Amino acid sequence: TTALAEEDWADNWKKYYEPARITHDLTIVPSWTDYEATAGEKIIKLDPGMAFGTGTHPTTKMSLFALEQVLRGGETVLDVGTGSGVLSIASSLLGAKEIFAYDLDDVAVRVAQENIEL
Repeated sequence: TTALAEEDWADNWKKYYEPARITHDLTIVPSWTDYEATAGEKIIKLDPGMAFGTGTHPTTKMSLFALEQVLRGGETVLDVGTGSGVLSIASSLLGAKEIFAYDLDDVAVRVAQENIEL
């Protein structure tokens, strides 16, 4: 066996989580990172914490692409299993009028609320 150095795994992942341009208009930026948006770029500030939804998972990327194609402004969006709230935040940035976000996980609900306030 090999002894490993003790690390804070709850925060260690943050050093690998960097800004990511996901779609033509949407870029996900960790909440602890300074980032200067370019013209027309919509920024999703996010701290996923222990909730699902960094924005880089293939299904999340596909959903963000779909939202960018479909939303024109004024829509109502239902985000079931919101996780970090990334899709709800993107919907708001893309012009949705009303967004309902739900999750069964209390941690996800708290994280989504915190991210929406960023």
